[in-house]
Amino acid sequence: MRDFETPEIGTQIVLKLKGGGIQEGIIKSLTDKEILIERDRTTLGLRRAQLSTASRIRCFASDYAAYKAHKQTKQEREAFEARDR
Repeated sequence: MRDFETPEIGTQIVLKLKGGGIQEGIIKSLTDKEILIERDRTTLGLRRAQLSTASRIRCFASDYAAYKAHKQTKQEREAFEARDR
């Protein structure tokens, strides 16, 4: 798994939303709570909670770290349970 890299301001991004659907545009701003993208000269703000897990992992370091820790814990638990069989 790659190390986390914050998406760069000014780059194109496609974001998946929790309820389905996508939003795409140029990243204008990225904070720990939201991402602003520009599409057709309109700026759209998306709160972190609106994004799918995959998009949050891609954009926010804390979500990436939590995902990575969860994955590691799951692998260790599966290895431990396999030893007891």
